[in-house]
Amino acid sequence: MSEKNLVLLLTAHECYFKQCDSFKSLSEKTEDEQSIQKTDGFSAQEAAFFQSVTETYVPLLNMLGSLCADRVPFKLSMVITPTLCALLADDYLKKRYVQYLTERAAFAEQEVARCAAVSSELKAQAEQCFLSAKKALSDYVDVYKTNLLSQFAEYEKQGVIELLATAATHAFLPHFADIPEAVNAQIEAGLVSHRHFFGSHPDGFYLPYLGYCDPLARILRSYNLSYTVVDSRAVLFSQKRPKYGIFAPVRTDGFLSVLAADNDVADMLHSMQSSPVYRNEEKDAGFELEREKLLPLVKGNAPRIQTGCKYYSENAIYNAESAQKQALADAEAFVLSREQKLTKAADILADELPEGYSTIDVCTIDTNHIGKLWHEGFFWLENVIRIAAKKNLFHANAKEIIEKQIKLQKLDLFPCAATGTGFGEDLLDSMNDKMLVYARKSTMRMIDLTERFPNDTGIKARLLNLAAREILLAQSGDFPRLVHDSSTLEFAEQSFQNTVEAFSTVYDSLGSNSVSTEWLTCVEKDHPIFPWMNYRIFSKKK
Repeated sequence: MSEKNLVLLLTAHECYFKQCDSFKSLSEKTEDEQSIQKTDGFSAQEAAFFQSVTETYVPLLNMLGSLCADRVPFKLSMVITPTLCALLADDYLKKRYVQYLTERAAFAEQEVARCAAVSSELKAQAEQCFLSAKKALSDYVDVYKTNLLSQFAEYEKQGVIELLATAATHAFLPHFADIPEAVNAQIEAGLVSHRHFFGSHPDGFYLPYLGYCDPLARILRSYNLSYTVVDSRAVLFSQKRPKYGIFAPVRTDGFLSVLAADNDVADMLHSMQSSPVYRNEEKDAGFELEREKLLPLVKGNAPRIQTGCKYYSENAIYNAESAQKQALADAEAFVLSREQKLTKAADILADELPEGYSTIDVCTIDTNHIGKLWHEGFFWLENVIRIAAKKNLFHANAKEIIEKQIKLQKLDLFPCAATGTGFGEDLLDSMNDKMLVYARKSTMRMIDLTERFPNDTGIKARLLNLAAREILLAQSGDFPRLVHDSSTLEFAEQSFQNTVEAFSTVYDSLGSNSVSTEWLTCVEKDHPIFPWMNYRIFSKKK
């Protein structure tokens, strides 16, 4: 019987936001915007990102450290998107985050006094929130020295995790498949970002939203990428019957190896997270108390934000012991379900799989869903890994599986995605379709600029590099997704508009040969993503 191999692929992504809006003068800003600037309050985007760092990325590193300290034999694959890397590496945001953690701890401390006057049970929960806030600050400053990316890179060097590259701005690549220069730019910028932050050239490439169509395979191979991951429907609905289902890798006509993600995982995670004993992540003191009681974390007219002070489960005061028992039971059930699935697949394919092949189950997990949206998520994940390791389910990560199994079945994969109903239709509907129109038109103009100014330097090169960054941001799938979900709708629409306007300013300036160096310098300072950008990534390949 072949080996049973569980492949855990963790994805970490954040929508990029700019620290301030250079397109508006102070006189054009609303009273709320001016108040936030004067009081140094945190914007909604800053607060959401800082919450992710506190409840997802720092706990993820803590989990890896705990597993390594106990010498648990495990293998993980990970994706850390370039936009998230840019935010984590931003010096301004690092300082703001330390300020946020300090003020969060101060708020949690005063909550202890407030809750003590209500009940001893509530006080105990407030004390736990205070200790968690202090630990987050200590971990970030003292343990990780405000540099989380270097620790992820170190774990990759140790062979604990494998890091895959991905598109520069989480663009849904099938929307640009007929513009190869756009796809090239997203992939090339993603690879440069990966080398910049992690110092390596990856073997695997993660397709945002698992969006796949045929032209992408050839382009990925041209960048010396060995494999990618697709939605299971891409394999199961292919023209030729997949001999091994989703339990073995396949390859495309262009010799790109492909792993199929198991669709059952997302549904199972959603079901587990709904347990009534888990902490209610929506009932936060930041939205329950009067505004004057939210100091020092929320100042002036700054928006209400998550404070991390959450004291309740669904119907009662939160009980951490009960929640952890449930998380452990859920971890055992999850591993058992994976083991049973792998065993059944191995039995069915016993006479089909070539010698040396292992039966694999690829589970993709969004780290924010098990951290930011599920307080007990990393306790659950750590126990999943420990239990799976005891059952000897970790034999190879994604890269090692591809290297071991070289005789792969060739398939013409079905174009699909892991969003919407399988076709990414939520990223292109009546609410957000204009975004794609503007993004594609601007992309074509960017390609034209690279043809008109192939070897420029100085101010023109700076303008063109800025234009390239803005186009990559305009291509992001985050903005149409947020519009479709009606989540932070105003932020998404305004951010997209700003990127298109910035590009249009550059395009018009180059056309009229009139450049505002003051505007350029200001925008470069306030929009520091991809400082290594070379606009020629949008050039037509000769």
